Amino acid sequence: MARLRLWAGVAALCFGLALAAQQLIPQVYPPPPAYPPLASADPAIRQVEIKDGLVIVYADVTHAPDAAGNFDKAGATVLAAVRALRRGVADPLTGVAGVRFVFRCEAINRFGQDVMAALATLDLPLKTLTGADLGHMGASDALGLAQTVSLGAPGAYDALAAWCGDPKRANAAFCAKAKGA
Repeated sequence: MARLRLWAGVAALCFGLALAAQQLIPQVYPPPPAYPPLASADPAIRQVEIKDGLVIVYADVTHAPDAAGNFDKAGATVLAAVRALRRGVADPLTGVAGVRFVFRCEAINRFGQDVMAALATLDLPLKTLTGADLGHMGASDALGLAQTVSLGAPGAYDALAAWCGDPKRANAAFCAKAKGA
């Protein structure tokens, strides 16, 4: 009977030590920070896919004050996504070589209906994004990081002409790439 009490006491002591260790372990090894997904970087981003070594970001530009404002808002979305990628995102980025932004904007079709029309597709290499100085970068500068630019609907050409025609808004490198020069 004495041995049973001894072993019961040892078992209770070990159980108490195990509980104490369990409480101390999280303080010794803090959990890694939880990063938000890339889609939460900007409200315009509606979907993010990772496919064939590319992060594809689908975004909708809405409530632009004028046609050129579509590119202002697209640049702000690119800048927000680049900053989120720099901070870290929950999306798995192993094997990713670049980021593709696919923008749509509000338009009116030939029947007078409000639709979302293709604005532009931008390809940005991941090396360019990681090497960019984000401290002094504005929305138009973020568009200038694009390696290739392809415009969508016919209205996108008018929006680009209006945006590139305003020297206060435009980025010369982006305008040259978008116009194919």
